[in-house]
Amino acid sequence: MSRADAQRIGIYGGTFNPVHEGHLKAAREVARQLDLDCVVFVPSATPPHKSAADDDPIAPAHDRFAWVEAATRGEDGFEVSDVELVREGKSYTIDTLQTLTERFAPARLVFLIGHDAFVEMGAWRAPAEILALVDIAVVARPPVEANSLEAWLPDFARDLVEVEADGHSARHRETGTRIDVLEIGALDISASQIRDDLAHNRPIDRRVPEAVLAMVRQSGYYSRVDAAPTDSPDNPKPAPQQPITLEDEEQARKLALVVDAALERNAQEPVALYVRELTSYTDCVLVVSGNSQRQLRAISDSIVKALKAAGDGPLGVEGGSDTTWMLIDANDVIVHVFQPDTRELFDIEGLWEDAPRVALELPDGSGAEPANRAEA
Repeated sequence: MSRADAQRIGIYGGTFNPVHEGHLKAAREVARQLDLDCVVFVPSATPPHKSAADDDPIAPAHDRFAWVEAATRGEDGFEVSDVELVREGKSYTIDTLQTLTERFAPARLVFLIGHDAFVEMGAWRAPAEILALVDIAVVARPPVEANSLEAWLPDFARDLVEVEADGHSARHRETGTRIDVLEIGALDISASQIRDDLAHNRPIDRRVPEAVLAMVRQSGYYSRVDAAPTDSPDNPKPAPQQPITLEDEEQARKLALVVDAALERNAQEPVALYVRELTSYTDCVLVVSGNSQRQLRAISDSIVKALKAAGDGPLGVEGGSDTTWMLIDANDVIVHVFQPDTRELFDIEGLWEDAPRVALELPDGSGAEPANRAEA
């Protein structure tokens, strides 16, 4: 079998501390886009760049392995490898990839890596050997654009690969291995937030696969002995913050524009969250509901039309004609348009519970109590 005809196997490494729905969705999307024969999850044993701090613990490797195994069981095209558990010492990527290259020969391996980690790859052990050994899929999540490979290339790689004309792929000059940047609509879920929620006895349902939910909870690895449930009599849930007014006039104008466009198509229950202090990829998140796929499309089209008319066209739109969730990336404002059941399932407001709400001026019938709109 020639290299070109060999199976293509994705290698998805990480701490998976714990595994969550975002990990599974990312693996599915990469497998679909690259037509991979399977994706092998590789839970790390002793991550070389992380430490198990008391305030942010790393669960034991064998438990994290068991959770990933349970989460992927029964899903075609997903496997789990214990290669890093059976090897002593720290889990260096080059060692893992060399072992798996031999194990899966003559398959062609595709190493999955986030764009932020790819930029820092020059600090890894033997990064040039990694580029020469396997293909690499650099996973970018909106609002990051998937044509930024030239800007992302670590210095060590610039003489080793040739960026292709499309701007989002490259080929190794000697071995022919590839780098491809893929844009995916991954769920806005973080393992660190899940750990924090467990430490404070807050629910993690819907973000952690049902098959491992009880396992993660009962392990107790992320729990704090002194943490009372946030809504217990001894530790009542804090009162909601008062809505804020955006100080940036241009930002307030843009948010008002988007809200008005959504309401023109009868969007329900609009909630705007100010997340600038909590994330680097946007300033505001707007969540609205629509009662059907047709209405979701109408709301999305109305928002896109309004942005383009204002000369501020969106960076991207996620979701097709058969979806129950659409995402409009307008750079400093990201809009989630849900059907009610899907909105409840993914609970964006809950994921950003620490973000202050932005005051909106809403007409009667919009599904929310009116408040003073940020000055535009």
